[in-house]
Amino acid sequence: MTTSKLAALVLLAAFFGCDSTNPDDFMMVPDAGCEADLTTPEGYAKALKCGEFRSCVYKCGGCSEPEQPYACPALRPWKVMAHADACGDFDGTKQPAPVTGVCTATMPSGDAVGVAGPDTTNPRRLHLPDGHFIEPAGNEQVLHPKGVASGFPLNVILVPGSVFAIVSDGGVDDNALYAVDLDKLAAGQPAVVSTVVFPSPTQLEFGLAFASPNRIFASGGADGTAYAFTIDLGTGALARLPSADVGLGPSTSGSAATMKWHAGALAMSVDGASLVVVPSTGESALRVIDLGRTKPEVSIDLGAKEIFDVIRDPSDAGGATFWVTALDTRSLLRVDLATRTVTARLPTGKNPEGIAFLDSTHVAVAASDDDTIAVYDPVSGQALQTLHLDENGRTGAQPGALAYDPATRRLYATLSGVNALAVLDFDLGGSLVLGGKVPTAWWPTAVRVRQDGSLVVLTGKGHGSGPATLAEAEDDGALTHGSIALVPRPSAADLVGMTAIAQASRQTTTDLGYPTVICPAGAAYDFPIPLTNSGAVSAQIKHVVYVVRENKTFDSVFGDLKSVNGDPTLVMSPGKMDEYWANARAIGGANTLFDNYYTDAEQSLQGHIWNTYGRSTDFIERTWSATWGRHTRQPTAGIDTVVGSPREGSLFAWAERNEISYDDMGEIVGLAANGFDPGYPGLIYAQAVPDTEKACYVAARARATCDLKSITYVGLPNDHTLGLQALAPTPQLMIAVNDEATGMLLDALSHSPIWATTLFIVTEDDPQGGADHVEDHRTPLFMASPWLKRGFVSKTHIDASSLHKLFAHIFARPYQSEEVADAALPFDAFTSTPDFTPYTYKPHSTPTACNPGGTKQASLAAQWDFTDPDDQPGLSGQVSKHMRAMGASK
Repeated sequence: MTTSKLAALVLLAAFFGCDSTNPDDFMMVPDAGCEADLTTPEGYAKALKCGEFRSCVYKCGGCSEPEQPYACPALRPWKVMAHADACGDFDGTKQPAPVTGVCTATMPSGDAVGVAGPDTTNPRRLHLPDGHFIEPAGNEQVLHPKGVASGFPLNVILVPGSVFAIVSDGGVDDNALYAVDLDKLAAGQPAVVSTVVFPSPTQLEFGLAFASPNRIFASGGADGTAYAFTIDLGTGALARLPSADVGLGPSTSGSAATMKWHAGALAMSVDGASLVVVPSTGESALRVIDLGRTKPEVSIDLGAKEIFDVIRDPSDAGGATFWVTALDTRSLLRVDLATRTVTARLPTGKNPEGIAFLDSTHVAVAASDDDTIAVYDPVSGQALQTLHLDENGRTGAQPGALAYDPATRRLYATLSGVNALAVLDFDLGGSLVLGGKVPTAWWPTAVRVRQDGSLVVLTGKGHGSGPATLAEAEDDGALTHGSIALVPRPSAADLVGMTAIAQASRQTTTDLGYPTVICPAGAAYDFPIPLTNSGAVSAQIKHVVYVVRENKTFDSVFGDLKSVNGDPTLVMSPGKMDEYWANARAIGGANTLFDNYYTDAEQSLQGHIWNTYGRSTDFIERTWSATWGRHTRQPTAGIDTVVGSPREGSLFAWAERNEISYDDMGEIVGLAANGFDPGYPGLIYAQAVPDTEKACYVAARARATCDLKSITYVGLPNDHTLGLQALAPTPQLMIAVNDEATGMLLDALSHSPIWATTLFIVTEDDPQGGADHVEDHRTPLFMASPWLKRGFVSKTHIDASSLHKLFAHIFARPYQSEEVADAALPFDAFTSTPDFTPYTYKPHSTPTACNPGGTKQASLAAQWDFTDPDDQPGLSGQVSKHMRAMGASK
């Protein structure tokens, strides 16, 4: 690990701020021996590090703010500041004379303006937040039984000798085990016939196993238990059988000594007498436990601590051979229970997940992050084939779970990144060949083949969240609900049609209404966004400032503005919106707002992955839902390049690889070797540091040194808030400070020589704060630039991947992934005729104040761990409810 990465991981302890009850702890301590000199350009940035020009706003007492606004030295009049030679002869106001452009963008129509939700013309089709549609094959039902607030189904098994499938649902709130009648599912009837709910914080994880004649085991993740159930093979009724639970005891991991052993995937011995358990995380042992409790437990060291799956080798009649996929060591392990050893470690691609035997001499494993399916000889361990599913040379399809149909010699693989199953023909020569795709709902997680060849398909996110009501916002939102589908065995003709649907679902072409650029015949291209990423760089935009804030839906901030698709009843603080969000609303209203923009994340850890990579991974999506708020996984999982991050690297790695200069102002997710700016005060996650200080530092870079790289990623996280934690700054104050910082940053940029070539982008990492009448994933996005339309609302359906595609076009570089390549671009928001009018920020007017102690809400906040990412279940609901109360008190 590099020194910079190690430092970043240490700083993770400050993720989401300080939980101190001492208001003075919200002030940063100046560097020892530091002395700033405002007679030099570099002195303005250094002043923040030296403890000068600190804001007292979070001291919550004895502070002159807001009556005397925070005085950022880098926002002083241009003529009184020292400037580097790079600033040229700019005098504080002079910008290039605007020239009327000739190329224009078309307006979106059709699919391009469709919002997330059901299609208005095709009842089988639904538009996802990511801008693509789903049209799942077969008969499908969303899994949302009463009493289960949200879910992310992880795994499904078939119950032999019955019509039932068992589904493990590991969502962020209550978890559940379902029995699903597949005959009813085939007939389009309500198919969930039995549900056992595990109230949060109890947990279900990936592992499922069946023991004859009627027993089910489900792994309890960090509960340290494999839970036992019985199923009535006639009715499907599930019943807990606590007397048969398998307790796994405490963790043996030194980093998690107070936790229980984290149960992951499960398998049964060939005689059905023993349960094989592998850890999901933290441990390194495969354990074999006699269900009759008459034999001693067997433990085998795997030499790996992030395990996905375990299966018994069907070609070993003695039942001693099992196969395990290890994410952290990128290997397929052959384990011999008889000798209690790992007898083979076969190298795989990044993040190996599902395993399937094709016959006695061919075993397949899917490497999700490499987009490969490899085939091995299970006896010799020889690699026989590696099939790449990245048809365009880009990662993102993400093969995960596997299931084989011997009657048709077909292997099915879930493709979570493109919402489909890959259909792979196992030819007579012993090789896999891609034969087509079966469309699924959002984020397929499991597939099984029934005796008749029909497919049972599970998805984690199903149809998305749908609208979020105020009640749901105050309960942290509904989040996701997965689905289950039954698809008859596809014929060759069926597969042609299914493949066409799967491919069409990824298109964002002009014939579907997506905007493009048109120029008069013979005219030179003068539009600021190039039509492709393979030609010339943008002649107009040379600097992108990418600002990421925290946790809001679109309606919660902009729902009452004119010309937007908003619901004014859902704004977060009715009557006080122009106090708490004065700059965001002024910037968005005067420049370009995007009211059909969505994040694909539900929580902050995912949100930072989407914002820095332009996509997520199967590992991240599975683990955030199963572990959120449960203290069950190390917070570094999402930034760990070994397991957590996509193979192609982050925006920063992409910039380095493509020789694009950049500054990472504190983001540790996706951290690259260079470009991490240690001078950025407090870094992105430090809630103790007012965002105004962070904005002032970037302002100094723009206005004193004029050293702003091609891409500048800026984190302004204060609007996440510390909730109603006793003696912490109030949520409304932290939101107002965050808003002021946003305005300060645009003010600095637009009053600098860099403004003429700058694109300023502001969004949130996730939408978990507030309600939205369109879809729970819709989140604020607004931009400002001389090259954006003024007072415009873009209706093009875009998502986080679209921003990364925008970067690729501006700088004429390859797309990062298939998701980025497939994203839509909002050409309609831009213009070839610039307007260089600058922006003057609005200082906040919210009183400095601390939350009182001794309240019920303060007691609730005291239970949250603010040093751990996304470990505050209930925080967003608490803030939403409090902010509405602030609006009501106007």
